[in-house]
Amino acid sequence: IFVEGVQKPVFKNRTPGVVIEDAKAPSQGHLARTLNPTEMLVQWQSAQIDDNQEVQWSLSPDMTNISSANATSTTFGAHDLCGGPANKQGFIDPGYFNSAVITGLVPGVTIAFYRFGSATNGYSPVYRFRAAFPADPDTKTHVVLTADLGVTMPDGTKYHWEEPDAFKTVQHLLHRVETTDAHLALHVGDIAYSTGYLGKWDSFM
Repeated sequence: IFVEGVQKPVFKNRTPGVVIEDAKAPSQGHLARTLNPTEMLVQWQSAQIDDNQEVQWSLSPDMTNISSANATSTTFGAHDLCGGPANKQGFIDPGYFNSAVITGLVPGVTIAFYRFGSATNGYSPVYRFRAAFPADPDTKTHVVLTADLGVTMPDGTKYHWEEPDAFKTVQHLLHRVETTDAHLALHVGDIAYSTGYLGKWDSFM
């Protein structure tokens, strides 16, 4: 723990070692529309790669009558990045990025329950979404929109490029989604301001 800011930090204390019990568990799940309103793209991160990464979905919250789709996986290394600090002190192992598509949805109607991961390294909790509405010039679409978000550490940790209102903005967005039945959330750019430090993406995601 350091105090007095990032320019002249003063060491105060050190915690015991931290053990992450679920380090292999899938994380950072996200949904994205495809060009087909009967589909939904699911993306997530895993610490390890295996041949069993998949998304499972059902029309029932207890996940009976499951359908599934195998995921494709990719990653990158420090050698793929163009310079420091991203490929030097700012680099950490990103794990693997997995993508799978849920199909057979009824646009604007189906409420799907889903989870992602693998039998080898475990699955995520069960989440849900409503299928995307089809394009229709006469149908209203409720959109939650933000940009230039950045990252705020919820515990007040200081770092080299601070966006102090980012966490409050996310809380406000979640409130709007929950109270307005939003159909779509968009972040239109200048995302995490990671400036070469890959760990800030984990905080952002």
